[in-house]
Amino acid sequence: MTKLSIALVGLLFTSHAVAGCFEGFPGIAVEKTQAFGEVAWSPLMSTAEIRAWLETEGFTEVVLDSPEPDTFWVRGACLAQVSELKGSDQAWLIGSELGQVLWDVLETRDVTS
Repeated sequence: MTKLSIALVGLLFTSHAVAGCFEGFPGIAVEKTQAFGEVAWSPLMSTAEIRAWLETEGFTEVVLDSPEPDTFWVRGACLAQVSELKGSDQAWLIGSELGQVLWDVLETRDVTS
């Protein structure tokens, strides 16, 4: 997994609100935890249905050079991860709202590499 994809996965669990990012998605649930803040997730459903909803709602796919099957989508401060169930055409939508945190990570260079 690339450093950017690891950072994006980590950002899914920041303490920012998800209000407005995924309302209207069928069956979406939001949980607030002390450790991770607010995280939204969907029931297991067709990957094609999730992708179609994201496209309709104006999300843009983030193309990562990674062997992982998960894909990431952004719209403004909203980050979505489509987490596929291996060996099937089913996935979960997992999401968060990032705000300034995403830009801080993207602008930080890894000086160790």
